[in-house]
Amino acid sequence: MVATQPVDFRCGMNGLVALVASALAADPYCGEVFVFRAKRLVRLRYVYWDGSGMILATKWLEAGKFVWPPITNGKMTMSAEQFALLIAGLDWTRIGSQQVKRPTKAALYNCNCLKILEDTVVSSMSPSQDQLLQNIEHLSRTVRALGAENDGGMATTVLAAHVVTSKFAWYLPIYRQTQIFAGHGIVLDRGTLGGWVERVAWWLESLYDRLLAIIRSQTRVFADDTRLPRLDPGRKRNKVCQLWAQAVDDRPWNGPALLAVGYIFSESRSAREAERQLASFDGVLQVDGYAAYKTLAKRRGKSNAHPLRLAFCLAHARRKFVDVVKLTGSSEALEIVSILVEVYLIEQQIRGQSAEVRRQTRQLKSLPIMKSLKARLLDLKGDISTQSALAKAINYTLTHWTGLTAFLDDGAIEVDSNIVERSMKSVALTRKNSMFVGNARGGETFAILASLINSAKLNGLDPQSWLADVLERVVSGQTTINQLDTLLPWNWSPERTRQAA
Repeated sequence: MVATQPVDFRCGMNGLVALVASALAADPYCGEVFVFRAKRLVRLRYVYWDGSGMILATKWLEAGKFVWPPITNGKMTMSAEQFALLIAGLDWTRIGSQQVKRPTKAALYNCNCLKILEDTVVSSMSPSQDQLLQNIEHLSRTVRALGAENDGGMATTVLAAHVVTSKFAWYLPIYRQTQIFAGHGIVLDRGTLGGWVERVAWWLESLYDRLLAIIRSQTRVFADDTRLPRLDPGRKRNKVCQLWAQAVDDRPWNGPALLAVGYIFSESRSAREAERQLASFDGVLQVDGYAAYKTLAKRRGKSNAHPLRLAFCLAHARRKFVDVVKLTGSSEALEIVSILVEVYLIEQQIRGQSAEVRRQTRQLKSLPIMKSLKARLLDLKGDISTQSALAKAINYTLTHWTGLTAFLDDGAIEVDSNIVERSMKSVALTRKNSMFVGNARGGETFAILASLINSAKLNGLDPQSWLADVLERVVSGQTTINQLDTLLPWNWSPERTRQAA
């Protein structure tokens, strides 16, 4: 039976089954084949019940190969030969040259498991390959879906992981991914992929919360922030929101801390927001000179609760003098840059040494350099205009001197906050290609998935393999809420390795 009116295929299988009953006035479970057409009459979908499950198939008609009969009084009369031509090539028992098993009558064991037909919408992709596997077959296995129903169809956990990794690890925006799929003959709506991404973030939000909690439990944390535009309906421009970053990395001194970065989306860049995020943190916070962190440290100092020590970024101070050299060619600014280069050469020599070795070396070699630098800055300050660019760079450095020299007394403190600034490069690339997030939930989704993907990369994992495995374990219920730590990148082991052990 063929529906005469075009159908929006985004309604999914459930929608088509409902149309059989409402539009065609037929029983969808009678065993007949029901055919639906899209607005572009070359796209077809077939639905039929074989006794153990509902089959959904998709076919593209080659232009000029089929002439549709006219519709008279809302009905279409079609000969058996014409209908046979419509379903020609749809072999339910073979995929190319591969033999597949017919479905069993075993009942599905929970509502998160769906017996489905993997076609152009319900698809799977191998994490070790780049080719999309289009299986127009009646599956004999149960595929866990990301929810009972998604916009435009359902995705397996592996395909969803591929879409997420492409966006957050390799910076491919959703619209570009839909073009890549279209190049394989698979037409997907942008909103469909966006729905998959949001659903993945929903499933993994508890893992993300655990990641942030572990980062904030460390004694040394790097922090930074950057803008993240958000659509603001009714305004002529986007609202500029913030994406904060908090990272831990003890590799420079072979410390015990794990490797992780967590991003937090917020509408505000205020000190109150920084305080909310770091309420439970006490230790060394290494940052640039942003005032919100200084306000936070002052409030902590007055309350005597959760003491917070700020270490500032020497690279940030150095950059100000480099900018003066580029702008004015100042020989004095170039002199300051040269002095700071000496400090960085020492840091290069002691990278990877223990905290105590680093502290001793810094006291012996770096401390005299920093003392002479401060004396030179004070001399220059009295000889130049207070409004000059050089004076502003000098004032910044002297104002932040205590935090800029914190590394001299503690070998576990870095000379700068480049560790967290490097983690912002991936954010900048993703933001550049995607331009903005659609709403606040989109910003939270961005933060959740960017945190997990970039933490996996920091730990030397293939992000797609890790995400696909973790997502499958969470969605299937293999890993419970109190076992989430086993899925964090530094604890994770592949499923096959775990089983072999």
